Amino acid sequence: MGIRLATKNELQWINKQYQKIGFMPSNLENEKIAIVTHQDEFAGVGRIVYLNAEEAEIGGIYILDEFRGLSLANESTKHNIKEFLLTSFVFEMTDTYDSLRLSRFAT
Repeated sequence: MGIRLATKNELQWINKQYQKIGFMPSNLENEKIAIVTHQDEFAGVGRIVYLNAEEAEIGGIYILDEFRGLSLANESTKHNIKEFLLTSFVFEMTDTYDSLRLSRFAT
């Protein structure tokens, strides 16, 4: 199993999966989307949605039916997806903070 950030080219596939289960569609403007892979195939998705400058929400975690029973839909996988998204969020916020801090002292 692997987890990686989705690209713009994968957004159509992601939204097709979310549509199947009645979830709101995703976009990359205010979200980071994780794709779960199993043996080089897309097996699931999860996302962090930035609600505003101070709040974000993790959700949309879904393992495709054909990959259930392979221990991908367990709590450990859900935890790994959340950790991956949170780490991505923290690094982005750190980069933003560093950029703001450095620009404050630019002449």
